[in-house]
Amino acid sequence: VVPALITALAEHSVRSLPEVAKILGRLRDARAVPALIQAMKIGDEDLRVAAVNALAVFREPDVFREFLTEAARPNPTVQGYIAHVLGNFQDSRALPALFRLAKHRSEEVTLHAVSAIADIGDPSGILVLREVLSRKEPVLREAAAGSLRRLGGPVRRVIPATYYLWGGLAGLAGWAIYFCWIHYR
Repeated sequence: VVPALITALAEHSVRSLPEVAKILGRLRDARAVPALIQAMKIGDEDLRVAAVNALAVFREPDVFREFLTEAARPNPTVQGYIAHVLGNFQDSRALPALFRLAKHRSEEVTLHAVSAIADIGDPSGILVLREVLSRKEPVLREAAAGSLRRLGGPVRRVIPATYYLWGGLAGLAGWAIYFCWIHYR
């Protein structure tokens, strides 16, 4: 059955290609990986999402590299699924792609990326998660807070360095005024 499904997927000879991709994922036959990778690259959106979900069961280096490549392509639906799947690999090499996806304008993509960063468990994601915590969408703030708790990071927003600079300058000005008032009185 697997060779026939691979042929149908590669030749686009049936109408329900997303279903074929899903079946190949359920069968978990490694012979289907190249055809699923090709479907993830050139298919329509439904087929691409089905191919990503089917490839998620394979923990092969080729699949991981393809997911990293596809994460850079500008398709928010597929990027969200890929972000979700990259967390399952628990490989810190996925962090740069997830950091980019965490800053995505799509709420869904950011949500999946934030969760995947916590799934990987590398504390280098704390700063990115704190930046997401500063966004105005409540769902993203809650997801970032949950991911920060899982990583053991501080659950508070990132305060820009300029705030510290202005605060320090205000403090110095206050001391200068106080000193002048005491000294020249």
